[in-house]
Amino acid sequence: FKLVSLRNNFEIVQFYGASLPLLTCLPLLKLFRKKIVVKLSGARRGMEVGNLKGTILGYLFLSIFSVVDRFIVLSEEMKQRVLMEKLSKAKVIKIPNGVDVKVFFPYDSEKRDRLRKGLGLTEKKVFIYSGRLIEGKGVDYL
Repeated sequence: FKLVSLRNNFEIVQFYGASLPLLTCLPLLKLFRKKIVVKLSGARRGMEVGNLKGTILGYLFLSIFSVVDRFIVLSEEMKQRVLMEKLSKAKVIKIPNGVDVKVFFPYDSEKRDRLRKGLGLTEKKVFIYSGRLIEGKGVDYL
């Protein structure tokens, strides 16, 4: 088990998502007195912090997750969902994903019209979506 053999090489462990990998490693990491940081980028219903309320295992998960040192969330909405789980406000920090505005920016109307014409989209609505294709994202409404 690599975690045990490498335990003296690290002080902090970061998990992406608060679900099964965290649950399985958490007791051992706490035994080794390691700091645990969890980045939440989405919350699957009944499976991750922010969506545990009212689930059968919710109370068990929340008692386990209460020993996590920090939760990183991407938005104010996610922060509020995590706080609704009654986790310590001091443990939740919002750090939004960054965007390089030199690369991603809206074109002026002239360039946009030229591109739309070249693609045959002059009379059509155009939607762009970037994200996971899961039910909770509302892609089906687009």
